[in-house]
Amino acid sequence: MKKLKTKITNKSSRKSSKKKVSKNFVKPKPVILSKGIHIGFDPGTKLGWCVNNNGVLSCGTFQCKFNKKKEGYGMRYVKLYDSVVTLFLDLGLPGEEDAYVSFEDVRRHRGTDAAHVYGAVVGIIMMICEQFGVPYQKISVGAAKKRATGLGKTDGKTPMVDAANREFGLSIPHTEDDTADAVWIMVCGMESH
Repeated sequence: MKKLKTKITNKSSRKSSKKKVSKNFVKPKPVILSKGIHIGFDPGTKLGWCVNNNGVLSCGTFQCKFNKKKEGYGMRYVKLYDSVVTLFLDLGLPGEEDAYVSFEDVRRHRGTDAAHVYGAVVGIIMMICEQFGVPYQKISVGAAKKRATGLGKTDGKTPMVDAANREFGLSIPHTEDDTADAVWIMVCGMESH
């Protein structure tokens, strides 16, 4: 762990004081993909997902858009439900003994609508996990960022995307930050399981 030292002087007083300011820049440890099925979700209107299926990584985003002129608002959740159930069935769930789901635990939202969408998406994920008998857990936003970058806070989503691409040899575009978040949520869940 490298500590950075800086000298801070207070111009309002006659004495100059030395103060240590340290920032811990820790290079994240390498990821070892374990056996079993580990799924990570980044809940939102675009649901990022990542699957470690016995060491084979796949990831993407479910677009839960709906036609406002022809469909009701509930169609977003119907499409989400169908997408997640299809993913589970493609993985052979239920029946896989060592399967586990992790999803991001967001405590602060930009607005009421975002909080409602997040709550509905998380409710659907938990409901499907219960139906398939797959255990699940919440992963804090800071834990995923720290595992990816070594820091609990990052400026924007670019560091998360860059870290996923570098660690796993992926080519996630910077516009698909939900996918990168899901990768690191899956990693945190896998390592804590």
